Amino acid sequence: MHTANQMTYLRLTAYVAATPPTAPQDDSTLWETPLYAVPSISLRGNTLLMQVVGNSMDDGTPQCIPHGSLVMVDTQDMEFHQMRRGYVYVFVAPDGATVAKKYDLHRGKYALISLNPDVPPIVDFRRAGYEPVGLLYAVRESEAVIRFIRGN
Repeated sequence: MHTANQMTYLRLTAYVAATPPTAPQDDSTLWETPLYAVPSISLRGNTLLMQVVGNSMDDGTPQCIPHGSLVMVDTQDMEFHQMRRGYVYVFVAPDGATVAKKYDLHRGKYALISLNPDVPPIVDFRRAGYEPVGLLYAVRESEAVIRFIRGN
């Protein structure tokens, strides 16, 4: 991270699958990505910048997270017991892919839910081996515009 004039410059740290399509499994070229400016005031905890690949978090509403979005993820002290219902989190899937999903109830049980209604929820995610990475708290829409994501 580099800071200048109230802006912080972040490099992508991962691709986040919002399937389909799936995110690239090989993140080794991320060091070649440019630095992206974000207002320093928008940073919290241990912020990572990730890029969404796919459309499972796109339901066509203003709150969606469309394919190609640059998202800000706070990884500070991330454990299952700290997760709050209705918020969007990033997880590492059993196959090593990184995915973004809303943590909420589905038929009375907690599940990882896509905003796109055509994508089925992931139930029994803990038993399947999904591990939380962090809270997806904002979408970088431009250098000066950060859209914060709220739980509901």
